[in-house]
Amino acid sequence: MIYKVTIEETLCDEFEVEADSEEEAFKIATKQYDDGKIVLEPGKLISKQISIADKKGNPLIDWGEF
Repeated sequence: MIYKVTIEETLCDEFEVEADSEEEAFKIATKQYDDGKIVLEPGKLISKQISIADKKGNPLIDWGEF
């Protein structure tokens, strides 16, 4: 039987942004991320989880950490 396996990873890293306010820092950081200037590297994994569904996408095993 064929199953659809979905794996989700959460990565974390810190970056410094120079700004006049937290709102500006947010805007700068999100733009840099969207532009590919801020990139999360593998290795700083916070969590990972998996779910299993049948070939049609019907869930068989709900999300669970592994």
